[in-house]
Amino acid sequence: MGELLSGVPGIRDDGAGFAGGLLGGLAYRGAGPLSAEQCAGIGLDGVRESELGEVNFFHLLLARGHHRLEGGNARFVDLVGHGDDGGQLGAQRLIGPIDGARDRGSAVGYRELGGDGKDRPVEVGGEGCGHDAHVAIGRGHSGQHQIDIADAAHGGGEHPCGAERIGARELLIADVQAGIGAHLQGPTHRVDSILGSHRHGDHFAAGLFDEHDGGLDGVFVDLVEHIVFAAHEQAIVNSSLRLHVGNVFDKYNYLHAFYCATRAKGRPMSVFKADHSHSPYDGAHGDMSPTEGDNGSVSLPLRASVKRVNQPASDRGRLGVHRVAGGVDVAVYAPRATGIEVCFFRHDGDQEIEEPWLLEGPVHGVWHGHVPGILPGTAYGFRAHGRWDVATAQRFNPDRLLLDPYARAVCGAVTLDDALYDHVRGEDGTPLLPLTPSPKDTIGYARRGVVIDTQFSAAHSRPRVPWRQTVIYEGHVKGLTQLHPDVPEHLRGTYAGLAHPAFIAHLKRLGITSLELLPIHAMMPEPFLADKGLTNYWGYNTLGFFAPEPSYATEHAQRRGAQAVVEEVTGMVELLHQAGIEVILDVVYNHTCEAGYEGMSLSMRGLDAAGYYLHNPDGTCLDYTGCGNTLDFRRTRVVQLALDSLRYWVQDIGVDGFRFDLAVTLGRHREHFTDHHPFLSALATDPVLRDTKLITEPWDMGPHGWRTGQFPSPLADWNDRYRDTMRTYWLADAARQAHGHAPSALTDFGNRISGSADLFSSGEVPGGRGPLGSINFITAHDGFTMADLVSYNHKHNEANGEDNRDGTNKNLSWNHGMEGFQADDDIAAAIIPARQQSIRNMLGTLVVSAGVPMITAGDEFGRSQQGNNNAYCQDNEISWLNWELADWQYDLAETTAYLLRLRRENPALRPIRFASGRPARGDSVPDLAWFSADATPRQAAQWHDPYNRALQMLRSGKGTGRDALVVFNGSLSDVTVSLAAGRTIENGGGATRVLGWRLKWDSSWSRPTTDEHALYNATDQVSLEPLSMQIYLSERTP
Repeated sequence: MGELLSGVPGIRDDGAGFAGGLLGGLAYRGAGPLSAEQCAGIGLDGVRESELGEVNFFHLLLARGHHRLEGGNARFVDLVGHGDDGGQLGAQRLIGPIDGARDRGSAVGYRELGGDGKDRPVEVGGEGCGHDAHVAIGRGHSGQHQIDIADAAHGGGEHPCGAERIGARELLIADVQAGIGAHLQGPTHRVDSILGSHRHGDHFAAGLFDEHDGGLDGVFVDLVEHIVFAAHEQAIVNSSLRLHVGNVFDKYNYLHAFYCATRAKGRPMSVFKADHSHSPYDGAHGDMSPTEGDNGSVSLPLRASVKRVNQPASDRGRLGVHRVAGGVDVAVYAPRATGIEVCFFRHDGDQEIEEPWLLEGPVHGVWHGHVPGILPGTAYGFRAHGRWDVATAQRFNPDRLLLDPYARAVCGAVTLDDALYDHVRGEDGTPLLPLTPSPKDTIGYARRGVVIDTQFSAAHSRPRVPWRQTVIYEGHVKGLTQLHPDVPEHLRGTYAGLAHPAFIAHLKRLGITSLELLPIHAMMPEPFLADKGLTNYWGYNTLGFFAPEPSYATEHAQRRGAQAVVEEVTGMVELLHQAGIEVILDVVYNHTCEAGYEGMSLSMRGLDAAGYYLHNPDGTCLDYTGCGNTLDFRRTRVVQLALDSLRYWVQDIGVDGFRFDLAVTLGRHREHFTDHHPFLSALATDPVLRDTKLITEPWDMGPHGWRTGQFPSPLADWNDRYRDTMRTYWLADAARQAHGHAPSALTDFGNRISGSADLFSSGEVPGGRGPLGSINFITAHDGFTMADLVSYNHKHNEANGEDNRDGTNKNLSWNHGMEGFQADDDIAAAIIPARQQSIRNMLGTLVVSAGVPMITAGDEFGRSQQGNNNAYCQDNEISWLNWELADWQYDLAETTAYLLRLRRENPALRPIRFASGRPARGDSVPDLAWFSADATPRQAAQWHDPYNRALQMLRSGKGTGRDALVVFNGSLSDVTVSLAAGRTIENGGGATRVLGWRLKWDSSWSRPTTDEHALYNATDQVSLEPLSMQIYLSERTP
């Protein structure tokens, strides 16, 4: 026997790796003799019968940790909990409850080991367990999956991991190897049981390791015994196989890592217990700080015997879990796995039960099957069997309960713990290298998918706002209403809060057409933030691309379950649509929350890491996103995942468009970007998506990652060149002048305000995407707010806990002579009005620029983040909009609304085509003309003169309304401007005259006025204050 196991890690040649050697250990366990024939069948040739034991047929099931789910199954009843809110809410969406009773016809019988060592029946779902009954082992006992490897669906032939052909023997070895991590889970719980309450802090008393029932050494004997017996059983079934136990352990050091890490360090494998006293969605994004329980471990569900599906999915090409008659169809893509279980979770009273089903496959990489009796509200996850080969990015570990990448809803609190990693980690939380599979189960720590009804297609019509009329408002679900005094407290910071009339009224008053929400896909917090008491507030750390983040739902919906959360989102969209407001989602398909090579294994990594992510040759992650991993959009199934997700959010949820985070990643063929990438082509041609609003963030962290203006139609790009140019003209150049330095030339200013033709005029069609391909913005969620741009020269990110190292140092801001807001009254009296005027300048420039304007939520009333230009982790007053406004903030909000109305009513302020500089046919006024302060046409040399900072922009309104003249003064001095001549019209009797200009707005005004201002004639002189602008419209004609 010692010779047999001489190559097994952790076992000496004499078999003395355990107390009394392996043979002594088997004898200690009370095993009877094996026959010589049986020994030979599993490669134990020459071993004396007396050295082995009698073979028992084990149906041992793993006891796994879990996080208990709430039992409520009623659907969403009242979207916003209108009740007695004083009539503030004008609409309700009432949906009848659904009976949450279990399907009695699918009951499964189990047996539980009692404290007296005898098994007793456990009734699940009522009577009628019938022939489906199996035997289950109780908590704290080791066990193995009851999967008949001989019946493995793939059999012989082509292996899912590659093209080589392998036989049944190799498949058996691979399956047993893949199951070793699962076998270790039972001994893990035995370790906890052995060590019991003899724990001091986070360590156990080492002296107790050998005291109970054979101690820790006995546990390892148990482990090896199970594996040997499993091999023996299969050798009997397949007598032609000559399976040697050494084959099972070859190149795998599970035992060594498990044994040494546990014994030498005395570290508990699980030291936290999930807290079930709260909603499963408590906390900002679930539980951030695990709570220690009585027994030092998470609660464990009973695990039923694995059953094979006996019916294929009706459409195995439809990935995910979908309700069909009598149950659900399941399909998951995992081409390199050797087996996939779908595990559904049920309750029998207070007892949770995990019911695993072995799927058929793979067929074109898809494992599938029909599972009867599964109702909406049932939680589920996948367990994937296969190789552990980090170098080839194959990291299968069946102790991971993996989230379905197609899960439409999620449940369960997030508890950050080493259990979320697929590899063994040290006491300090760092990986033990080389990476070896972790035996800890993710149940109780990670979120699960939930089966829901998905027939949400709304009958109401979408607003379908044309791009030429679009005004985007970017904000965060929670931050928009968390402090809103007119939104009922129980709705603040939620999806329903965005549908409340008080918030909708604000959007309508401003003139917003499209609400762009920061990510609402289900996400995960990062451990390094949780360690600092922070969270990923922005949400760019996606866990699943279909499920909405449940923590943004009302407590009412969270208590009712995942179905109600999804319906709250659809209700929000419907009510915004009824108000004429579109909903655009910021989506993050470039990376996931699983992070880099040493990150968590929550979903895609555990199902097919090699297929979903880009990797370096050594198996580490290729990172073009700055977030640890990069999704591989060379892969057909990755493209399909993104497209299926987008279609679902459009067709079922009802959204109107998307903004793609780090969109260059989505168009890469590994290193190189192409605007003809299949994903981008699909967006342009897909019948569901092509008519939605599609917006890119046109850069990433990879090589040649800046691609503004290079995406194809119909996508529009965030125009960072516009952002930087407008900040430079109004702020950075002003700061240079204030310090006696030369400002920059104005060439780029002219290009950006007229639509950025240098970036967007090329493409497959003449004229490219036109000005509407440019999303013009001066601020966004990342970076300074507009109020902070005019108040801080430097970032102040100390609250982020990184010693102010995070966030960009290129802000192009100007504090106007005082950093922040702390100063005596005399200084503030001189500086604050200038700051407010600078904000008005930027807002005014935004509304007169060709392109699509985007306003960051709160800029319309001067919201500050206290100088933090990277508030991604600030789920507090730094990020939330404060709706208690000072007088100047009310004035600024009125100014913003006035400017947007001016733009909406006058097409000359929002041209949809690039200008030629010449009059159109039948017109006498150029579509665009530039003039100097003296009303003469601006010459090329003047564009390059950094001190010639006063200029006039004339646009024709022929056929659409009035002409527009916009005058800018970017200097620190007053300037006198002779107004450029406008349109000439006939005045009767053959006489002609030039239309005059009516002043509509001056940025020096603290508040707009609707009074009719003086009419100015051509060449009349007007005065502009330092750093100001004016907007004129031609006089109305009879």
